[in-house]
Amino acid sequence: PKAGTSSIFSFFQRQGLKSQHWYCCEAQFSAQRGGPALMAGCLMNSLKQNHTNLFDNCGNFDVYSEINGPRKKKYHPFSGKIGYVQDDGTVDYKG
Repeated sequence: PKAGTSSIFSFFQRQGLKSQHWYCCEAQFSAQRGGPALMAGCLMNSLKQNHTNLFDNCGNFDVYSEINGPRKKKYHPFSGKIGYVQDDGTVDYKG
C-alpha cells in the first residue's frame, strides 16, 4: 500500500522547508535520492547509543516524511513472488 510520503516530501520541499524522505544527514533534493545514509539506520544507531533524542546526528530537518527507508526485496525461489525482508530476517511474500 502507498501512503503518499514522496508527495508529502515534494510538497514541503517546494514550500522551502528542509524535508527528508528515507535519507538522513544531508539536504535531499529528490524523494528517491539522498544520502549518505538511510534515516532508519541513523535512528537505530542513536537508539543503540542511548541518545535521549533519536534524531541527534541524523540531520536537522523541518519535515520527516518517511523514516523507515526502503525494504530489501527477495524473490521466492519457486513461485517467483516478490517478498520484502523484515527486521527479524523473515520474508513477507504477502505484502
